[in-house]
Amino acid sequence: MKKSLLLAFTFLYALPVHASVQDLIDSIKNKDLAQAETLLKNGENVNAANEQGNTPLHYAVATNNADMARLLLQYGADMNAENTKGWSPLKIAQTKNVAEVTEVLVEKLKQPAVAEVKAVKETAQNVAQNVAQNAAPKVNAAVKTVETEAAKEIDDAAEDAALLDDAMQAVEQARQEAKNSEAARLAAVEIKNKAEAALTEAEEKIADLEQKNKDLEKTVADQKKELAQATEKLKAAQTATATTAAKAASKAPAPAAKTAPAPKAAPKAAPKAAPAPKPQPPVKSKLNSAMTAGDEEVIYCLNILGQVENPNMVQAAGFYASGAGISHARYNEIVALANSFYSGAKEAELKSVTDQCGKIITPANAQKQNQIIRSLNMARGQ
Repeated sequence: MKKSLLLAFTFLYALPVHASVQDLIDSIKNKDLAQAETLLKNGENVNAANEQGNTPLHYAVATNNADMARLLLQYGADMNAENTKGWSPLKIAQTKNVAEVTEVLVEKLKQPAVAEVKAVKETAQNVAQNVAQNAAPKVNAAVKTVETEAAKEIDDAAEDAALLDDAMQAVEQARQEAKNSEAARLAAVEIKNKAEAALTEAEEKIADLEQKNKDLEKTVADQKKELAQATEKLKAAQTATATTAAKAASKAPAPAAKTAPAPKAAPKAAPKAAPAPKPQPPVKSKLNSAMTAGDEEVIYCLNILGQVENPNMVQAAGFYASGAGISHARYNEIVALANSFYSGAKEAELKSVTDQCGKIITPANAQKQNQIIRSLNMARGQ
């Protein structure tokens, strides 16, 4: 499962860009934050997708560009938008070693919950304040009014029996007002309880987000560990190949000692010159008949392995092509062949080719091996 996720993520590096978002995605690839912001201000659709369903945020996350991801989110980028393979920017962040941009996405996820908690707290405070300021005084005032009016009406009724009916009606009206005030108080209590429940729910959501963040951090740490192990395996393979080449060189036979020159024989008639050998056609690659064996295979394999294991290999392929004298146009053709195979290969086919490519980039030829190692070091900035 982890290998499938890794393949889906690295596939982003080789995807062609749809024309409508070319400029915005180019600015992301070039890390040109000012150019990207200018395009967005001029109305560029931040959620426009290319033919593979990738949005600008897919590229910002894949390249671990935190500043670019933050800018795109400010303009409404959707971190849950899925491409045609079902990958969203958030899913990529949860899978790959992109800790910096992951923090930006987590901050964006927390914002609605924090705002909701703040709003709930403010509502609860306002309700409590309104209850304290309005409901209680009204109840007290109503009770006092009832008591005052009832006492007055009773006294008047005692003094004048003719006013007894009016006094009873006044008492009944006062009782009804008291009931209404009590109903208002109970409604305020219910609102307060709902506010407290909403606050509790918001706190649970925050706790859930924090747990997801911890899980994401653990996933990032695991991916870093796997990448380090893959790098160590590659170094070990390179070291073993270099050691084998050195041993083979040490076992080569020593040149024979010079002997005294033999006496010159009588001159003979010069033999007829042998016909010049016919030029041999270049050997086609077993990986793809559109390539020749040798340097073109190395460039092809570095692109395939770069998408499967380490993106540095893709950049190393460019350095190797330059050193081997491969033209820029031919280099682009080989890269297109690699991308075409990778995008349509089944798992078994991809494994077979990556196994062959592992042997091709660790050749017994020491000179070619050193050239590959230099290209890899240049890609890593060493």
